[in-house]
Amino acid sequence: MATSLNSPYTISAETVSVPASVTKSGTMSVDAGKKVVTGSSTLFNTELGVGGWLVDTTNYEVRKVISINSDTELVLESGFTNALSGVAVKFINSQAAKVQYIEINPNETCLIDGVSYTSAQSYTDGQSNIKGSRRLFCKPVIVNASAATAKVKLTMYSNSQ
Repeated sequence: MATSLNSPYTISAETVSVPASVTKSGTMSVDAGKKVVTGSSTLFNTELGVGGWLVDTTNYEVRKVISINSDTELVLESGFTNALSGVAVKFINSQAAKVQYIEINPNETCLIDGVSYTSAQSYTDGQSNIKGSRRLFCKPVIVNASAATAKVKLTMYSNSQ
């Protein structure tokens, strides 16, 4: 059974990942388009997990972790568009709540993964909501509500399903 988590909540005057990322130890660097991420003072083996997501809120991107080679090296499913150098490690666990919908306040505009949405639009995960069926985990998104207010609803599933 699905249960709501902090639902709904608002994002206002900030750029964040949805679901929220957690800052982990150290910093990370990666060349543009490359999949291998190098950490400095990181604990990838103990603090991150395969299937989770690294977050770059500056460039509105999230990338899935497909393997962890050591505390200071991991591999992504696809590379970030821009090079990252010495940036904080922001991570979303693969078991985190997923996006159900994001609704923008009237007469405001918000960026979701770099795409402009207005109050006439809502962002949804695109999965059906049929009773008894489990929604698929969708990719986290970056929400830039620096000049707007957005309402977010997340759904979380227990591991027992």
